[in-house]
Amino acid sequence: MKQLRTLLLFSFAVFLYCLLFYSSGYADPGIPDTVLFEGMRHYFDDSTQQVKLKVPVVFFNDENVTDITVPLVWSGPVSLDSASFAGSRVEEIDFHTAIIDSANNKVLIGVATVTSPPVPPGRGLLSTLYFTILGSGDLDIDTTFFRPGNHFHFSPEYAIAFTPQFFKLHMYVKPNQDMVYFEPAPGSRTSANDDTFYIDPQGEDIKINMNLLNPNKIILIAADLKDYCYDGNIFLDTLKNNDSVSFEGSRIEYWPSKGIMLFGHPPPPVIRLSLFHCTTEMPPATCTTALQPGNGPIVTLTFTVVDTGCIYLDSLGGADGWGVVVVDSITEEFLTPDFIPGSFYVRHWFYTPGDFNCDVKVDMVDVLSLVNYLFRNGEEPCIMKSADANCDQDVGLVDVVYLINYIFRSGPAPQTCDY
Repeated sequence: MKQLRTLLLFSFAVFLYCLLFYSSGYADPGIPDTVLFEGMRHYFDDSTQQVKLKVPVVFFNDENVTDITVPLVWSGPVSLDSASFAGSRVEEIDFHTAIIDSANNKVLIGVATVTSPPVPPGRGLLSTLYFTILGSGDLDIDTTFFRPGNHFHFSPEYAIAFTPQFFKLHMYVKPNQDMVYFEPAPGSRTSANDDTFYIDPQGEDIKINMNLLNPNKIILIAADLKDYCYDGNIFLDTLKNNDSVSFEGSRIEYWPSKGIMLFGHPPPPVIRLSLFHCTTEMPPATCTTALQPGNGPIVTLTFTVVDTGCIYLDSLGGADGWGVVVVDSITEEFLTPDFIPGSFYVRHWFYTPGDFNCDVKVDMVDVLSLVNYLFRNGEEPCIMKSADANCDQDVGLVDVVYLINYIFRSGPAPQTCDY
């Protein structure tokens, strides 16, 4: 009922605009406003052990806009899990909604600046759609009509609503197969969504795990990787040789044959991994302890960081390299796994009082983490004095109360400790 009332309210807010537009044929003046899709990527969902798809919806407007209605329809082997406005250009607008009609494969994205200022000219994210991939096939997303009266339109300030131009999405998707993806190694200081490392201003090494999800037994892994975001500030130090590429604690730590080469002049180097469960003299059929089905790290890459920058790890395939392949232990076939490039930013991090988990903000997560640490043998704070909110050189229940007062009762802010 709540969703229905929201839908009716939003429909009524744009009803007059729609009537005027469809009766007058009003056209968008100036540079055409636009809705399109950009930056689609697969990602691995730990909670469901599935490969999913993230689809950002982007819009451009060359004048102030007070109302946005984008009803979409999709076809293909996917289901829409959710739609988010986090990080979008309209996140702070007082009314925005995403209503999903799963029965008809539709979603209504709506924005109305009821008491907020209009959306100024610009270009950026409107909303992000998150899909579960159910099978192999083509995914198409187009505009549609969403009952009871929602048409695709923008409403500029002091003007009649019009239909912006639209570029529909067409892409091929496939379900859970062997997959390679990257994530920060445990213990890293990262942002909430793990796409940004925070490092000491003096510089430090950072570690990234290359993970393999395999539904079948695997006896060989081969990969050529390259950092396409190389700018000289962040690099695999070739002088470290194998210390910059480590298998310690990985799922294949005890495989007998693990070849590593770092080559390429000038840098960045290409990372060539040749990983065999058995020795080259041993026929695959005689391997009895192949990599079992599962998910987790197969190698840890240690990057030397001298300043802020970015990392973009991708597969070097085609004429330039091997790409990424695995060999199934049963069929002995060479398979190309799904490959999700690793995209990370690196930023300087400065000590934040009260920030238990070093995500560069102080909130209820820090309070809960501190309670778990004190009373439930939880993880230690990323830096001990960050949990010492009152700087008495003792992390305890007093700091929990201090943080709660600060977050919920406008109490004094956590102190910067000079010890």
